[in-house]
Amino acid sequence: ISRDVTGEGKLIKAMETLERLRCKSFQAVAWKGDEYIGGVWYNPNYEQWVAEFLALEWIDGPGAAQVKEQLQSMAKS
Repeated sequence: ISRDVTGEGKLIKAMETLERLRCKSFQAVAWKGDEYIGGVWYNPNYEQWVAEFLALEWIDGPGAAQVKEQLQSMAKS
């Protein structure tokens, strides 16, 4: 499955897509050209699904909300 995220707010859209995949326990990898920028995977050490985007990690809804806030701040700068 491939999805191309474009347009206004693409950072937030990409992060929200990864969060939906994490919630559904779906492993994923996000690329920008040839550069790895994030993904979703199962961490057997903690028995949890983890998402990462632009070196920011989260494991639950509150963590996703914090990452979203950070991305919104980055977009404003």
